Formats: sequence, C-alpha cells, structure tokens
Amino acid sequence: MIAKASTISHGANAIRYSVNKEKADIVKANLLPDNISPEAMYGRMMLVQRKFAENINKGRPLGRNVIRIEISPSEEESRGWTMNDWASLSNEFIRVFDSIDLSGKTKRASSKQTNLKGSQYIAALHRDSKSGILHLHIDANRVDMEGRINDSHKIGERAVMAANIINERRGWMQSEEIGIRHRQEISVCCMEILRKMDKFSWKQYEAELTKRGYKVHLQEKESGGVYGYSIKRGNSIYKSSVLGIGRSLTPSKIEAT
Repeated sequence: MIAKASTISHGANAIRYSVNKEKADIVKANLLPDNISPEAMYGRMMLVQRKFAENINKGRPLGRNVIRIEISPSEEESRGWTMNDWASLSNEFIRVFDSIDLSGKTKRASSKQTNLKGSQYIAALHRDSKSGILHLHIDANRVDMEGRINDSHKIGERAVMAANIINERRGWMQSEEIGIRHRQEISVCCMEILRKMDKFSWKQYEAELTKRGYKVHLQEKESGGVYGYSIKRGNSIYKSSVLGIGRSLTPSKIEAT
C-alpha cells in the first residue's frame, strides 16, 4: 500500500470530486452527515473554521484549508474487500496518521500529533477508470472540532510513515519496494516501445504509453521540443530522470537510447 497527503486550497472542488466521481462510494463521513451535498459538507467545514477564526492563523483565513489524502492498496491486497474492509482501513489509517510525532523533525510543537479523528472528513472509494483498481480519497478539515489546526509540516512524510506502519502490521509490501517495482515496470514498458519504433516520435511514444494504461505529462519548450516529462501509474507519478538506467529515458538521451 502507498499513501500520499497534502494540504490544498481548492477544498470545495476536492470534496466534490471525491463524492461525485462516477462510481464513487462514500465509505465514511466523520462528524458530517453522509446524505448532504459536497458543497454542504465543505460549508460545514468552513463554519467550524469561521467559528474559531480568532484563535487560528492569527485571525486570518487558512489559505490551504483542507487536507487531502489518497490511500492505494495493491489489487492483491484489497481483492474481495467489502465496504466494511475499506471503512476499517480508513479508520486504521487515521489512527496511525494521528499517532505519528514529527515534532523532532520539524522542531515545532504543533507537529506532535494531528487530530483527524476529531475533525470533519469524508472518505470515498474510487475506481481507476482504466484498471478498475480501488483506492481511497480522504478530505479532512484543517481545523478540528476544538479549534486546533491540524499541522501540515511534512504531511506527505506523515502519510508515507502511516502507510508503512500499516504495511508492516498487515504483512504488505512497503512503499519503497512498491516504488522500485513500479519504476522497473514502467522502464521495461518504455524500452519495449522504443525497440518497436523505426524513428523516435514523442507523439507515438506518448500514445503507446497511454494505450498501456499510463498517463504522460510532457513539458514542452516554447520553441518546440520536450525538456521534461513524467509518467503516472495509478496515483503515483514518476519523472523520466528516475526511469531507465543512467537517466537513459530523459529527453536529452531518449533518442540515442
């Protein structure tokens, strides 16, 4: 299982996406009704933030007011799961996430613990459009019901640590090993595509990767040509610099490769 987290400023859109995405299922609405619209859910979160506005962020609105978490067990790890299993995973992840103390790393007392359990959040189950693999989205209020801000420092690291603790408990593959396997898988796929090309073409390269279920983001120069690209597998994104051997799949080397 892998997990990632960030704080976002587009909370209303994120909740709308989590709840309204095609075939999305609400796994849990914590301290929120589950039968109201995404807009109403976000509105209730903002009511809590306004209630404690004078005590948080020196009276200023929080720019990044929602925590977004994505949790992705492998297909094998979640095979045959019921909604109760997904609810159990979301509860376990929140407990572990909240228990991690990062104050030693950040040198900030606020990083000691988050309190997502005592905050409003919505957990929704999504299906990948091509593979059908399931993953969880959690959108949580940055401010808990007592008016305390859930710390955002090193929040991505907190999510990875929580995932690895759960992986160890459940005997699942660790995040680092998953990343290595995914990079190897993508690299092999890229090399297979290149071997079949008579002449290198970014358009064909992108199209062939897309056919195989990957998403490609090309960074193009104004004058023409590509100076960077990344490949998305499920919810993970890999830059070309970490693929292949010796940066062999980067734009500066790919034609020679």
